[in-house]
Amino acid sequence: MNRITIRLLAALAIMAASSFIAFSQGITTTSLSGAVIDQTGSVVAGAEILVKEETTGAEYRTVSAGNGAFSVPALTAGVYSVKVSARGFKQAVIKALPKNNLII
Repeated sequence: MNRITIRLLAALAIMAASSFIAFSQGITTTSLSGAVIDQTGSVVAGAEILVKEETTGAEYRTVSAGNGAFSVPALTAGVYSVKVSARGFKQAVIKALPKNNLII
């Protein structure tokens, strides 16, 4: 079995840079996006992505597109874990991913 490699590369930097404040509501939100690829650099379409806020337990689910890309919009401030699963691959997990100040 190949291991899924999650390339959140610039996506995590984009997540930190794209956060904005909804002034009327006083809530900070951002989005998380990236691409799922295997060890050879091939995209993994149809991978299931679960983004979980560690404190509240709130979960956000999405599936990677044909080009391996995924996006989870409107995440509030918190610490997140990302779990990626795809048929024929080992599950990949990134734990304790802070919503702000991400650098990879």
